[in-house]
Amino acid sequence: MKKTNQITIIALAAILAACGGGGGGGDDANTNNGSGGGNQGTENPVNPTPPGDNTNYPTDIKPDSYTDSHHSDIYKALNYYRTTCGFSSLAQSNILDTAAQGHAKYSQVNSVIGHNQNNTLPSFTGRTIQDRLLNAGYSIKNAGEIVGGWVGGTSVPQNSSNGIEYPSNAPTGKALLNRLMSSVYHLKNATGEWNDVGIGYSASTDKSNAPGYTSYFSATAINFGNAAGSSAPVYNGKKVRTFPCDTIEGVSPIFTEETPNPFPSIDFNLNPMGTPIYIQSGRDEEISISSAEIIDLNNGVAIPFSQLTAIVDPQKKLTATEAFIIPTKPLTSNGSYRVKINGTDGSETMKLDFVFKTGTQN
Repeated sequence: MKKTNQITIIALAAILAACGGGGGGGDDANTNNGSGGGNQGTENPVNPTPPGDNTNYPTDIKPDSYTDSHHSDIYKALNYYRTTCGFSSLAQSNILDTAAQGHAKYSQVNSVIGHNQNNTLPSFTGRTIQDRLLNAGYSIKNAGEIVGGWVGGTSVPQNSSNGIEYPSNAPTGKALLNRLMSSVYHLKNATGEWNDVGIGYSASTDKSNAPGYTSYFSATAINFGNAAGSSAPVYNGKKVRTFPCDTIEGVSPIFTEETPNPFPSIDFNLNPMGTPIYIQSGRDEEISISSAEIIDLNNGVAIPFSQLTAIVDPQKKLTATEAFIIPTKPLTSNGSYRVKINGTDGSETMKLDFVFKTGTQN
């Protein structure tokens, strides 16, 4: 049988504030063998930029009111990832919850992943993200959406030859979030300056017709928003932010298929990569990377990676204020990795040195 792999798509509607343009592009990103730049010393992270006044930046995580673990786990994990790495906290919006849940249900019932709905299909709630948010009653200033789906069950091989793993049961909400956070364009959107968030999750019952086997499909939709009359959070901390970042734990070790594809020449179903490392300017200025390395702390081996910036972004969605370094192969589950990045943030020296830990794929 043909496996349906994860397909994750970033909303490209005009109301998507986090969908930025970018510089020119090439078909391929620059590749680094991981051996250059710096050493494996034990010096502390250094960033000479003094912290700015970030007093009013929201970082408190408010309790959620979800009644099931999948929605609550997504909300808690998303806020943990964001606030640990210096991004603002998100507040649950019941209105966005309604829109997100409707789209997650539509996606699961019809086994389709995307941002537009077809009004002839079951569980239709609105053709576009804008329609769905307005139908739910959200007054839009700007908004965004990330959507993902994944398969599971005993009819799917739990371990494939290319390193992609599938759960024996329906994929959980947190596992779907982790895959969305282990991406390029979706991660960029998920770390945007939003006030509100709505969570949708839907899992099928067993869809297998084969005796003794099971088959499931789960989908999540996450809506971000800034309501009309509100102001988006403004980061004044001046320090470069990354995801993953120092002390973060539980991120997915693998980067599978994403639409649009940041590396069009790569078939991610055959050659998945490792979790992307996102670097964002703390000063809204150009990020320039002069050297970088990713070290597997289990064995001290340098991990080969590709670099993605606005200049080589084939989809032209990145700006000069951000960059990615992306391991060319999946990382190890439950592993520890040290990242060292040297360069500049505008006119300021950038020297990053941090350790993060992966979780499992599912």
